[in-house]
Amino acid sequence: MPPFIVKPFLTALILIASFSATFSQEKSEPAGTADFAKIAPFLEQYCHKCHDADTMKGDLRLDSYETTAAVIRERKTWLKVLEQLETREMPTKNPLPSEAEYEAMIEWVDRAVNQLDWEKIKHPGHVTIPRLTKTEYNRTIRDLFGLAIQPGEDFFEDGEGKSGFNNDRDALFITASQMEKYFDAAERTVDALMALGGKPFRKKFEAEDMFMTETGSRTSPVDDEGAIGYILNRGQMTLYDSIDLPGDGFYKFKVRARSTTHGPTGGALRINDELTGEVQIGGRNPEVQEIVAFLPKGSHQMAWNINLPPQAQRKPGGKAKTERKKYTELPKNANDIVSEESAKNAPKIPRTNQENPALKKLLDSWDRTQVGVQRPFEWLRLHGKNGNPSELQRFHGYVTERSKPLAKIEREIAAQLGIEPEDLRRKINDANRATEADRARLLNLADFQII
Repeated sequence: MPPFIVKPFLTALILIASFSATFSQEKSEPAGTADFAKIAPFLEQYCHKCHDADTMKGDLRLDSYETTAAVIRERKTWLKVLEQLETREMPTKNPLPSEAEYEAMIEWVDRAVNQLDWEKIKHPGHVTIPRLTKTEYNRTIRDLFGLAIQPGEDFFEDGEGKSGFNNDRDALFITASQMEKYFDAAERTVDALMALGGKPFRKKFEAEDMFMTETGSRTSPVDDEGAIGYILNRGQMTLYDSIDLPGDGFYKFKVRARSTTHGPTGGALRINDELTGEVQIGGRNPEVQEIVAFLPKGSHQMAWNINLPPQAQRKPGGKAKTERKKYTELPKNANDIVSEESAKNAPKIPRTNQENPALKKLLDSWDRTQVGVQRPFEWLRLHGKNGNPSELQRFHGYVTERSKPLAKIEREIAAQLGIEPEDLRRKINDANRATEADRARLLNLADFQII
């Protein structure tokens, strides 16, 4: 099939993976709702004096409503009104409604906002049509085309929703700049797919022609056939050059090398200062090792460093044993463990069980946010003292990012309680001393390994 036919089709297909629903509903009047005139006297007598255009206590205005349809359009507001009526929190000023008036008003509002035929409502509310997360997008491309090319890596980071997770639909809206990145990712995927049938790209680099960071270094013989190269024997020594790639795709790097000792050693390939792969060299005889990596089109810096040989450790009464440090291997159900332990170990805010609904909602929000904060701590616990430093650093950073919303929530809670935020923070710390000590221990452990 010609490229000019394939590319638009695949681009559309890849974008479809991100958007899977549209809505079309005919305009219709809501059926079965109550007559607004029945509650107008109640509002005028008990509500307008605190919630009219001039007063608007709590930023709530109720004198502007004239129809049931207007109430339905502001359903979220009236759900809060219903809650205040049911708890008798409002109205607060005398004269107060009789119990019969309360019940009649509650029945009307409940019927108006909860007992609706949604099929006859044109706009029942805003529901975000979510895009795919970066991980979901990458896996979708892999499953559709068999290419693990990670085209979504250039997308913006997925923001966290109210739950603390990055796959909440309300956080997965799309902007114009994000749409541009989707088009770019689609083009990259199509180019990589088309390149599979293209002619292979080959380029040879000689070590003596590449750049060496240690200007005093000299080349040395590699074998008995006259080949020469550099000896990399310190971590800071780097052999590098630039490479121009004709298109996105998988590239195979072959390196011919040998160890200058009788034991094993190794090397690391970095592209644009990111670790791309490692090779293990077994001994003094030259051998060819391969690294395969997916790289985008364009110019890149290719650099080679030594992987220092493992330390020889001698056990009492035994021979020296060579071991390479191994990082913690996480269990397959690591994510399930983290979710379960986060809910169990997250700090809890003190409660009296006599909080009003508004305060209870804030306390619930604080607890949910802390569960999200606890997740990176549980990942740090799983990795432990033998964790990969880069992973420890990543989760260490998540702690800071996920803790940011807590300050605002605590200010609102303190305002509800009529105390200073610092006093609230002391109460929280006193109630969660063991948890906070455990968190500090995990952060210190991560800091030590990262350094």
